[in-house]
Amino acid sequence: MAVVKRELVPGQVDPEHLRRLIGLTRITAESVISALYGHFVEGKKQTVACAEFGVSDTTLSRKVSDLNKLSREVRELAVFYR
Repeated sequence: MAVVKRELVPGQVDPEHLRRLIGLTRITAESVISALYGHFVEGKKQTVACAEFGVSDTTLSRKVSDLNKLSREVRELAVFYR
């Protein structure tokens, strides 16, 4: 059976879902948080969100990857809380 890699889909993440995921991290820079919202909630391309909020491409890419990993981990843990 193949493992399905579920990721957060840009433009389709509920703002509250993203807020709660970010709350589980050490991400505190408002510019990075704004860029993440722009990307995940509003559907902006990463390069556009970086330019708009003054975040380096490398930083945003790393945080996007971190949040996708965290989202997968939370999804895997969720079965223990049902």
